[in-house]
Amino acid sequence: MSTPLVLFKHIGDITQLQHLFSELSQRKGTVYVKENDQVIQQISAEKFSGFTLTCTTPQLHPDHQIFNTTICANFYIGRDSYYFESKGTFDGNYLNLEIKHLFFLQKRAHLRYMVPSSDKLIFENQWNGQTLFFSVKDLSTRGFRIIIPDTNPPYKEGDIISGQISHEGHFYPLSGKIKVRIVTGK
Repeated sequence: MSTPLVLFKHIGDITQLQHLFSELSQRKGTVYVKENDQVIQQISAEKFSGFTLTCTTPQLHPDHQIFNTTICANFYIGRDSYYFESKGTFDGNYLNLEIKHLFFLQKRAHLRYMVPSSDKLIFENQWNGQTLFFSVKDLSTRGFRIIIPDTNPPYKEGDIISGQISHEGHFYPLSGKIKVRIVTGK
């Protein structure tokens, strides 16, 4: 069995971010403050408003100065792990953390990358003595998806094809088996 890939997915959706921190504070969940990948302090989430997470922290903790710089911390909701960057200010026995970025830790069997439309990633293949060019829509550790415009090469599921992917003057040889072939009408 292969080791799963660990990916950090940035959560840019503000509604989702606010929902996760609200759920954390409703549960009075534990936040693990880290330094050099080591947990140095555990604090308890109390409330969340805007982008500020208010936590209780042990009084006179020797590491309270670390909150003046950007810190990394994580928390769990169920089995899911979330990491965030923050800066904090003390208000009595409470620590107010201004949330900067939130990431979801994913463990996946394989990675899929959706190629942005602004990137020109092209798969080149020889067929009947001519070079065909196909736009690559996504890449994964197990394959890629291409769009075949206006031509209908006689490839079928199970065929082995070879070619190269080109990107900004760089070429990468590639061969693989056609796993799924979807034909759509015009």
